[in-house]
Amino acid sequence: EYGVATAATTDAAIGAAALATPYSSLSALREKGGLRFDVHLSDSLEVFANLTNENRKGARPFGMVMGGGGGTGGVEIPESIDYRTTDLVAGLRWSGQRTSANVQASASMFRNRVGTMTVDSPLFVAPANGLASFPQAVFDLYPDNDMYNLRAEVAHSMPEFARMRLTGVVSLTRMRQNDALIPPTPYAAAIVNGIAGGAWDTTASLYRDSARARMDTRLLDLGAAFAPAPSVDVRAKLRRYETSNDTPEYLSCNPLTGQWARLINDGSGVAAVVPNVTPGNNPVGTLPTAYNAALCNLDAVRALGLVPSAGNVNIANVPYDHTQDNISAAAEWRFARSQAFNVQLERETIERSHRERDRTWDDRLKLGYVHRNLAGGTLRASLEGSRRRGSTYHSDPYEEFFSVSMGPEPTANGTNVAGWIHINSLHRKFDLADRDQMVLNLRFNTALADNLDLMLAAQAREQKYPDSAYGRTGRQTQNSLNLDLNWQPTPNTGLFGFASQQDARMRQYGVQSNACVLGNTYYLYSDGTVGTSAVPPVGQTVVGTAGALTGANFLALCGTADALSPLFPSSRSWSATQTDRSTSLGIGGRHDFGRVRLDATYTWASSRSTLDYTYNAAALAMTPAAAALVGGGFPAMTLRQQVLDANLLMPVNRNVTLRLLLRHERGRISDWHYDGVAANPTPAANQQTYLDSGPQDYRVNALGAFVQVAW
Repeated sequence: EYGVATAATTDAAIGAAALATPYSSLSALREKGGLRFDVHLSDSLEVFANLTNENRKGARPFGMVMGGGGGTGGVEIPESIDYRTTDLVAGLRWSGQRTSANVQASASMFRNRVGTMTVDSPLFVAPANGLASFPQAVFDLYPDNDMYNLRAEVAHSMPEFARMRLTGVVSLTRMRQNDALIPPTPYAAAIVNGIAGGAWDTTASLYRDSARARMDTRLLDLGAAFAPAPSVDVRAKLRRYETSNDTPEYLSCNPLTGQWARLINDGSGVAAVVPNVTPGNNPVGTLPTAYNAALCNLDAVRALGLVPSAGNVNIANVPYDHTQDNISAAAEWRFARSQAFNVQLERETIERSHRERDRTWDDRLKLGYVHRNLAGGTLRASLEGSRRRGSTYHSDPYEEFFSVSMGPEPTANGTNVAGWIHINSLHRKFDLADRDQMVLNLRFNTALADNLDLMLAAQAREQKYPDSAYGRTGRQTQNSLNLDLNWQPTPNTGLFGFASQQDARMRQYGVQSNACVLGNTYYLYSDGTVGTSAVPPVGQTVVGTAGALTGANFLALCGTADALSPLFPSSRSWSATQTDRSTSLGIGGRHDFGRVRLDATYTWASSRSTLDYTYNAAALAMTPAAAALVGGGFPAMTLRQQVLDANLLMPVNRNVTLRLLLRHERGRISDWHYDGVAANPTPAANQQTYLDSGPQDYRVNALGAFVQVAW
């Protein structure tokens, strides 16, 4: 009854109610079944069809927030699950003496029987937008969606022409979802910026009443392989994959009133944009309702030439899509009886819509060496280098989808223009940034005895981001080592063991934003703090200033991090370094008793992740007590896991086989995200309440029986 208790009046009462709530568990049941048919119409032609249906029912944790500005607090509640997924695949396979071809059609239909979820909210949310209270919250859950694919494959051999083999793949995919959208609030009489008649509790307040989301993909993959000489093999490949986002534009505008706004969290918050009211930005007499007469015509709004109230309000969806081209060539030269050298060259080019770079290209060169008789074993070694570069990096390509595009930039003193700058221009997103990568692979297999095999494998990976002052910086490394042993003392018995370890390190660099107000002059003081007074605090000196901010220079002065930037002063920079180590050990075996076969495996795994950070506490005006509390890193996150798997396979007769399964698993988890939650589920005075204290140490036993019938 927590959702309807009177606990919603104070944080203390909410915390008491949470602690008094009886323990409960959430679970989901998955049921899956299917049919498959394979029919050989002739020696060369086969027809197949496969139908599967999966149902999932139950509940899982769900994070709920209410209130404006991202939410007053959070409560973890159960989310109802009632899904059905139906997959259908059908096709033809044809195989001739030199040519083979496959044609396949598939469809996947997802249905969510719980379209929306209504929750009795325990949170006290202040009156907002003409609404006195918010006793319930409504969430729109995953939409029904369909995916259809048609795929054709062909291969043709020409042994008389350098043993050539040609392959081709064509694939077309269509994805659709047209979920009915829900009103921004379930409550009538919502008023935004004092304007009535918005009917915000109906879908008439939406730009359209359904998603109409459409995405198509196309794939073309062509390959060729041939042997120009007895000891040389050559391969070439050309691949194009493209996505087409045909989802129509959706605007954050109420067509009934012409207001550019969207209600947040059932009406308890609002993100709206109106003409800027700071004197001097717009003509005298400009009303806050000046945009409304355009009735959601964005071009008409822009034609008014009015400075918007903010630059960071979402006003339209972003139709992301891309085209990816890969062209590669590879060759292997067997220059000795047991040795070979191989080389592979590839270029990947990606053209993207509405991203920081219109185009990136990644060049890869891989060299390999194989020795099949080195100290009685086989050595495989490869070294791969890649270099990604791209077109000019535009740190903020999303202006047309935000309110910054609705009018000119502000010019009046006193205007807070931080919302017109969405990101530090020196920040680079890792999937688009310049990147240099090296990968070394080593693998050695050998027979220590007639019935004992050894395999050693190692990999060293290094990535650098040479043009990233902020974002991922420095050297990112990942190194791994693996050992495998296989022993077969008798034909009916086999034993194996393995050990592996992986270490990884990643570093990121960022800057805590400050302020950017027109007319102000920001001064950097000797302790790294930034202020607007030319007279520094006691004990400090003025290091420098970028000068007064104006409408003509604020983008340049505030948009890029440097020592004197008002918004991104480098003295407020921070770094975060994540270090991971994982280790696993395992042993197992199998034995064939005749009519019964037993196999078993035991695995022990351990992982540890640390996150350390650096920052300038003085520049952030932190007290010594606060700096001591923050420290230099989070506690380590650890996972220890042990798993025992055993299978017993028993043929009942010629057509029926019985399989018995036993699985025992136990784990110990330490996650700093949840430290202290069990004792204090309401840690702050913002009604944020946790009913789940995080992943716990666990022990699981599973028994199963499977019957296979073949005829």
